[in-house]
Amino acid sequence: MHRADQVVDAVVSALEAAAAITAPVYAHRTLSLSEEDGELPAITVTYGEDGAASGEQIAGLFYSTLSLEITAHAVGDDEEAVRRDLLQMRAQIHAALMTDARFGLSFVHHTFYGGASAPRLSRGERMLGDLTSTWRVRYELNLASPE
Repeated sequence: MHRADQVVDAVVSALEAAAAITAPVYAHRTLSLSEEDGELPAITVTYGEDGAASGEQIAGLFYSTLSLEITAHAVGDDEEAVRRDLLQMRAQIHAALMTDARFGLSFVHHTFYGGASAPRLSRGERMLGDLTSTWRVRYELNLASPE
């Protein structure tokens, strides 16, 4: 399994273990979430860009920085409620990730907050919203194999 996938799985586990987070957490899902199927509110975790950190190579390893995209999805009766829920979920995600910035993975060096997007809102029968925060995970990548 690629180390990026190991990071995603470890982050999903960390979020699921956080007592404050009551929404289900999904890896690699955003487009297929459905309120009709009872999947909202939710938190989704996926990876984005994965770039070498200045091309550093030390002892057969090089260091890469993986962007994690963690999205809070909320649903409510009005815009104000959805926006408040999104910020609350963002704070819960932050607290869960900073509990162990290495997620129990020996190859992860640290995790850094990389900012958040503006909330995206849409109205159907109810108000839907999502807010994505980006986290940068610095980790060791073996030169011979990404696994």
